[in-house]
Amino acid sequence: AVVDECIQPGPAGGAVWDIFRADDAPKIAAFLEKVATEEGWRRKLGHGIHDACFYLDRRLRERLRAEEGIVGWRFMQNE
Repeated sequence: AVVDECIQPGPAGGAVWDIFRADDAPKIAAFLEKVATEEGWRRKLGHGIHDACFYLDRRLRERLRAEEGIVGWRFMQNE
């Protein structure tokens, strides 16, 4: 099943973790800077990864794969 479709709102809460290869970090940071520039708030961004300003929804993960060839692993943490 696609993880995005498995996320159910509820009282338990939890977190979604996107894990990528460490070697991909420079490409991911550059990609996030490009997205921030396109959305008009690049000047507010210090570092694309460390600032934790992005949620990689399905659209951004698909774009990251298409533009940079980067695919990660998604894990759900509950309780």
